[in-house]
Amino acid sequence: MNVTKYLDDNKIKWVRNKERFPYVDSKNKERFYTPDFYLIDEDLFLEVKGYRTDLYVIKWSQFNKNLEIWDKNVLKSKKII
Repeated sequence: MNVTKYLDDNKIKWVRNKERFPYVDSKNKERFYTPDFYLIDEDLFLEVKGYRTDLYVIKWSQFNKNLEIWDKNVLKSKKII
C-alpha cells in the first residue's frame, strides 16, 4: 500500500489499527468503526478514503479521538497517488 510506504519513508511510527469504536448509524443502530491506522507519536488515527460518503461522515462525526482523513486530494498532495 502506498500510504504505508509514505509513512515508513517519512519515519512516521504507525500500526494497523484494530481497535473498534461504536457509533450510531442513520437508522439509530449501533455499529462499529475501525480507522485504518494509528500514528503512535502523534496519538492520531488515520483514515484513508478516496472519497466521502454520508455513512463515512456519520462515523467520523461521532468519533471522539484525534482523526485525520486522507482523501484523494490529500493523497495527491502528498504524492501518494
